[in-house]
Amino acid sequence: MVFIGMLSCLSEIHAQSINEPNDAFGAKVLFVDYGIINNAEDLRITNALEVFYRRKISDKFGLQVPIRTGMAHFMGELNNEHFSSLDATLLYHFGNQSGNLLPYLMAGGGLVMDNFSDISPQVPVGAGLSYKVAENTFVNIQGEARFGFEEFRNSLVLGVGLMHRLGKRIPDRDKDGVPDETDPCPDDAGPIELRGCPDTDGDKVPDNFDDCPNDI
Repeated sequence: MVFIGMLSCLSEIHAQSINEPNDAFGAKVLFVDYGIINNAEDLRITNALEVFYRRKISDKFGLQVPIRTGMAHFMGELNNEHFSSLDATLLYHFGNQSGNLLPYLMAGGGLVMDNFSDISPQVPVGAGLSYKVAENTFVNIQGEARFGFEEFRNSLVLGVGLMHRLGKRIPDRDKDGVPDETDPCPDDAGPIELRGCPDTDGDKVPDNFDDCPNDI
């Protein structure tokens, strides 16, 4: 049900900006704690690895699909045990995604497999921050709480790693969806059907060709 709800939400979001590449990949080292959130102080913090794909949907929303594998110390177990997971999470960005500092909230759903056999659903919620260190490359930090449907499977996860956007940034100074190189009016936003030039009087003749731009 979580995945169906996410897909329904994503299908309603159509606007996309051409200012930034839409696709990104990344990898993180994770610190996994099953102790604090389950009131079990004697459980060890363990490590895992994550690779993820991120898709920009609009200036505010993104989709992230992380795959994780590592070790965890579960309540009632003497030794660390292997786990792997696959999630789909929706990201909400504060501001647009063109800056150097990109804070966001995240929530979604996923499946976790313990010891290569037991599979159970989990719901991750959290927040993250990406900081640009080079063109299209970011340091990414994300913290989340994961709520499981099995007993003592709630956890806290902190991840630190790198994210790289694929593709080249396309300049669009007025953010009207028409690249500067093909926009006759790169500093004045206008509809795409008029090649990005404004039409003040709405007569379908762009102002730069309209002798009477304020009169139909």
